[in-house]
Amino acid sequence: MRNKKDSSKNSNIVEFPNLAKKLTDKGMKALQNKQINDAIAYFAQLIELEPEHPQGHYGTVLCFIELERFNEAEKWCENMLEDDIGDYYEVMKVYMLVLVQQGKFEKVITVLESVLEAPHPSKAAAVFEQTLHLAQEAINNEEKEEIIEIEDDELQLLIKELDNAVPEKQLHAIEMLSRIDNSKIIDAYKTFLKDEQKDPFLKSMILQSLREKNIDEAILIHKCNKKMTVYPNKLQDVFKDEYVLPVKQLLNEHIEHQNPTLYGLNLQIWLHYLYAIYPLVPSDHNANVWAGALHKVGAFFNGIEIEVEELAACYKVEKSSLLDAERQLLEIERNTFQGREFRHQN
Repeated sequence: MRNKKDSSKNSNIVEFPNLAKKLTDKGMKALQNKQINDAIAYFAQLIELEPEHPQGHYGTVLCFIELERFNEAEKWCENMLEDDIGDYYEVMKVYMLVLVQQGKFEKVITVLESVLEAPHPSKAAAVFEQTLHLAQEAINNEEKEEIIEIEDDELQLLIKELDNAVPEKQLHAIEMLSRIDNSKIIDAYKTFLKDEQKDPFLKSMILQSLREKNIDEAILIHKCNKKMTVYPNKLQDVFKDEYVLPVKQLLNEHIEHQNPTLYGLNLQIWLHYLYAIYPLVPSDHNANVWAGALHKVGAFFNGIEIEVEELAACYKVEKSSLLDAERQLLEIERNTFQGREFRHQN
């Protein structure tokens, strides 16, 4: 990447009227048509013409992402942030997406904890905080936690925390209890799972813990206005490919290249929804319906207005089906502990 002070134009370039705009348009069109090498060439010419042209740099990052050259995209984003090129929040969100794609969760945490020390607009702060939590959660999941032993009075205090009115306290209790092998915990979890008022997201965490412990007894669950009995050791993985991949592919086709930030947010909302309703599955098995609904919800969270009729036509689904799926997504965002994005904007 060129240094700011290296702003002299190459003498071989012959300037034409609106050349920067033409190079930008050609670069974006080539990118959308997956002619990535051509797109890189156009953006390189644009940067040579105007070394600090935001779209030239942003487009180059998108090309690297498309080619899965995430390390190069990471370095380019860092240089853009350092040289103050482009919209800070857009570059930061793409930067975080690139780090997550590489599994660099510790770096995500380090960067975002520093960034969040300063005030930011509510929408940007919400995205940063949600990304920070996901990174922290990913690291926690990667660590193989050993079974710990505690005194009975400490155990009772943790079990009591499951009824704490503060969700963060409940979360901490679940994380600790999941590392302890004691039959009293199973009984406490059963009580939690059948309580209609308890948070669906936290219930999913408990089910995952019981599944990992290979619990083979019948467990009654009350979730999303439904009652069911499950055997934790027979539960399938929460993120089944048959639900994740088709929707991800549709979002990729319709959103990723035009707005990678919106694409990343939509994936987060979708994975959060699947996790929160687990072990239930989406009521509508049409991936187009959920992709269209996610597009609408994600756009709403980013302050983008899109007519539902336009989305229904784009994803080739009935308007009523799309609106019903949108309602279900928003309900989870409103009513679960991890629905931070919605709460920051309302």
